[in-house]
Amino acid sequence: MRTINIALADTQPVVLEGLSAFLARTGGVCVVGIGKNSDEVLLIYEREEPDVIVLDITLPGDCLNIIKQIAARRRSTKIIVFTASEDAVLAVRALDAGANAYVLKGSSSTEFMQAVGCALQGGTYISPGFAAQIVGATRAEREDGNSFAGKKLSFREEQIIALLIHGKQNREIAAALLLTERTVKGYMTGLMQKLNAKNRLEVVMKMQQRQEAARRGSKRVSNQVGSQLLS
Repeated sequence: MRTINIALADTQPVVLEGLSAFLARTGGVCVVGIGKNSDEVLLIYEREEPDVIVLDITLPGDCLNIIKQIAARRRSTKIIVFTASEDAVLAVRALDAGANAYVLKGSSSTEFMQAVGCALQGGTYISPGFAAQIVGATRAEREDGNSFAGKKLSFREEQIIALLIHGKQNREIAAALLLTERTVKGYMTGLMQKLNAKNRLEVVMKMQQRQEAARRGSKRVSNQVGSQLLS
């Protein structure tokens, strides 16, 4: 198993020291560069071409532009935003720019490594519990509204989406459901058409929105029943 080269960028020395120490203990990982602003991120990228860049989206400089530049070069480097910012609009912009993961500081070490693994496999990872906020911030959701609300999903589609939400890739979904990877790809194409989604990330976000709407609806019904019983 080859070593994963990772570059880190943050304005807080304690974060850089903590991440470096954690990655050193993990094994199979080498920190090849450390930066404190967006310009240094680009320099490290050009010099080292790391497998993964972990950066705080609030770094001094134009981080979104740096993410776009790196993503546009279509090399293998994956970008993980590791930040305390819960600005959902900023998160959407970072993912649209080409980031592969958006991880909130305070996440567990297991979640952080899940994000790294998911990104390296070509997936998109968002900290659990934050995806719903991102859904509410997307322009697509504001424009589409409830255009897919009445479209029913099959049991198999629901199973696939449940695995997608946990960051599983097509081959992992196929193995879990005893399907061929080609069959899973077919389901994915159907889901994107049914949900009017452009990619896997939008499928996950739209389903998060659908689930949240269902929870709100259930809560309203429960409150109405409670009021009737008390009246």
